[in-house]
Amino acid sequence: MRRPDDTDPSQDDQRRTELASIFAAAILRLRRRIALAGSEVPDEAETCLEVPAETVLSGHHG
Repeated sequence: MRRPDDTDPSQDDQRRTELASIFAAAILRLRRRIALAGSEVPDEAETCLEVPAETVLSGHHG
């Protein structure tokens, strides 16, 4: 049985590459979110994710 600390160096390099790509994607997403936070979002029905005020979200009244 192989011990967890007995890894193949090529697997270590591959895992580092995978982690680097995950972190890079996260950083790019964060930068996009920050950039979008400063821009104005149109309040149009096609792009709006908010629920209109007249929509009832519950089946009970009271």
